[in-house]
Amino acid sequence: MKKIGLKYPVYALYSDTTGSPVYTAGAVIAKAMNASIQINKNNEILYADDDIDEIDQSFISGTETLGLNEFPLDVQGVLLGHKIDEESGEMVANEADKAPYVGHGFYGRIRRAGVDKWRAIWFHKMQFSEPNDETETKGENVAFQTPTIEGMIMKDIKGDWKSENIFDTEAAAKTWLNTKAGIVTTP
Repeated sequence: MKKIGLKYPVYALYSDTTGSPVYTAGAVIAKAMNASIQINKNNEILYADDDIDEIDQSFISGTETLGLNEFPLDVQGVLLGHKIDEESGEMVANEADKAPYVGHGFYGRIRRAGVDKWRAIWFHKMQFSEPNDETETKGENVAFQTPTIEGMIMKDIKGDWKSENIFDTEAAAKTWLNTKAGIVTTP
């Protein structure tokens, strides 16, 4: 599978007070530029009779680093738990702010045996953290500065951490993500 693109990073607020994952207030974060997923897993080996008898490589957690074309203040307010003044649009970050748990996903085009398909991924439970911020002066050439956010990937209340599917069309991949995030689109 050859990965060709990345699009449509979405999120939805996560709750498990009913005993099952529930996602609400789904929305698009911004335009995706890149995503890097690092998975932490157990690596326990049991030896018996001078050989490997059992191996545990189960999921512990993960980290996603997501590059975006922008990180709008209203989205920062939701994903980082900051307050947004509705009149002025000003965002205020407070030391007591707590980022909520969210579900998060995206899709991208892949190529298999010369045929384009669409791969969509949904992380069941994540928590994003405050991003670093870099800015530099404009010199002779423009050097775009774009935001990167990082989130911790966790297991949901049922132990699930990721869902993934391959689709024949981009529309089907987008619909799958919209369904996961509870995003309602109007035709």
